[in-house]
Amino acid sequence: MSNLCGNYVPPRSETHHVVNCPNLYNKGKLFRTDRPVAETSFRLSGEVQMNVELPSDLQTLAESLVASGRFSSIGEVLGEGVRLLASQERLRQQIEVGIEQADRGEVVDHDTVFAHLRSTISAAQDARSAR
Repeated sequence: MSNLCGNYVPPRSETHHVVNCPNLYNKGKLFRTDRPVAETSFRLSGEVQMNVELPSDLQTLAESLVASGRFSSIGEVLGEGVRLLASQERLRQQIEVGIEQADRGEVVDHDTVFAHLRSTISAAQDARSAR
């Protein structure tokens, strides 16, 4: 069996499950969870079917989101979760860039930033009222 990342997952014992998913946040580390897991299968539109093991609380949450009508399938729920993780990762990377810039002294004081924002807002309001 393989996990969400397509990696081989050895059979789990009754007490834990080990996941190796190098393309996500764990940077290739193995994770162990003592939470119970439930296997679910889903198909993203136009994608290959995947078997995924979820902790039972997450499977219940995914099923309730489908039952509420917010999503039409568990695959959509999981797809949205992956998209949110990708967005969070992009934000984390942008924050890291900002921290590196600040460490190098490449910063602008708050008075300059707010003056620029006020100018930008004023210009946008002027453009809107000119229409």
